[in-house]
Amino acid sequence: MKNKYKRSDDKVIGKIIAQCTLENTSPLLIASGNDSRSEKECIRWVDGSPYIPSSALIGALKSWHQKFYPEHKSEYFWGSEDSKKATTYQSHFVIDDCRLTENNKNSIFSLRDGVAIDYQTQTASDKSKYDYELLEPGCEFHFNMEVTVRYGESLESMSAYVEQVFRTLNHELFSIGALTTSGFGKLSSKNCKLQTFDFTKGDPATWFDYLKKERLSGSALSVNVPESSFRYCKIDTSFLIKSALITGAYPSDSESPDKVHLHSKGNAIISGKALRGSLRHRAHKILQTIGHPTPQHAIHSIFGHVKTTSDSDRKKGRSKTSAVKSRLIVEESIIENGTISMLQDRIKIDRWTGGVMGGAKFDSQPIWNISDQSEDAFQITLFLLDPNPEEIALLLHLIKDLWTSDLAIGGEKNVGRGVLVGQSCQIHLPDHKYCSIVKNGSTLTIEGQEYLDALNSTDLKKLKYLS
Repeated sequence: MKNKYKRSDDKVIGKIIAQCTLENTSPLLIASGNDSRSEKECIRWVDGSPYIPSSALIGALKSWHQKFYPEHKSEYFWGSEDSKKATTYQSHFVIDDCRLTENNKNSIFSLRDGVAIDYQTQTASDKSKYDYELLEPGCEFHFNMEVTVRYGESLESMSAYVEQVFRTLNHELFSIGALTTSGFGKLSSKNCKLQTFDFTKGDPATWFDYLKKERLSGSALSVNVPESSFRYCKIDTSFLIKSALITGAYPSDSESPDKVHLHSKGNAIISGKALRGSLRHRAHKILQTIGHPTPQHAIHSIFGHVKTTSDSDRKKGRSKTSAVKSRLIVEESIIENGTISMLQDRIKIDRWTGGVMGGAKFDSQPIWNISDQSEDAFQITLFLLDPNPEEIALLLHLIKDLWTSDLAIGGEKNVGRGVLVGQSCQIHLPDHKYCSIVKNGSTLTIEGQEYLDALNSTDLKKLKYLS
């Protein structure tokens, strides 16, 4: 492939070094491919500590930049290979693997399990249980980027790209690794530093001083994340638990209860996967109720879909898998206050005799509501990328069902678990529109009523499957 560069263009005229500390603000799963502990296992360094591979980070950053900033021509920065234009550009930057900081060696790995739910019966599908490992939030990593500036480019333009990388790392929608649509892989940066080295000035002393220390001594870089120009809808709601809630975790300790509520770093949580499952099933039910012609296909572009090859087609050699990634991101919800964990013994009753079935005693440990104060409410946050009015209207119907205690989440719903009571709702619509609902005793205060009225009047039958 022919390169349009001249030899003089290879001349290095400067370097840009950027460093910061990265923290995962939500669970992180970058799979290693070595599934000895679970079906998906976190990647580890040779000493067993977690790290963020540079390939995973660069891939996510480049994909984000190409998707949301297509107007920025950045072939020189990211590197490109275009067979149609017969032109290739080498990447101008290098990111090191992000290792744990010295003060954060006690990282926390957790193992969670999941199961696929059958739409018709609302029970676990056969042979569909799985588990996966994750890195708990709050781990800090070293981030180091080196940018090479060649003849024909300027230090100012390349510095602008570096600052764009930092803004992306701190954006509320940017994430890396697996299960990103369930709230995994969110990052934030701190102690950001950026220093430029201009070789055209003929004074390499500062560059050689950096090579000796490999740490920057310059002033900190202030990273401001501007309001995004691309379209997405954010719904941020707060809820109280009406009675009790349990999203099941199964301890390996024989002395522990048979089933406990899921916790992360000491706090009770509602996983994004559990929320997504409940919302998807209810969305399907809503579309069926209003008489949508193809309800299951209509929600594929919102919640995602994977179509695998059937056994008969596989035997005939027709092996093909197609996938549509979800545009709905459901963050994990942390429940910090207003609840208490309490053990409850249960038994199973024989339907014929009305007596206790032998060997069917079990116990569970849900969390129970002990507060009716709105300040003890927990948050549920949803993002929908590039939405249309019908899709936003469907999300509002789902939030309404949660708010009015009509849609329960988690396990043991047959004995009243998982019912929520809405407290407030903030809706950030595309094109910088905004509306909110706040509960004051028995009354509701609504701001932006015209936007809610427009969405409530939207015909959900217009929802279409977007492949």
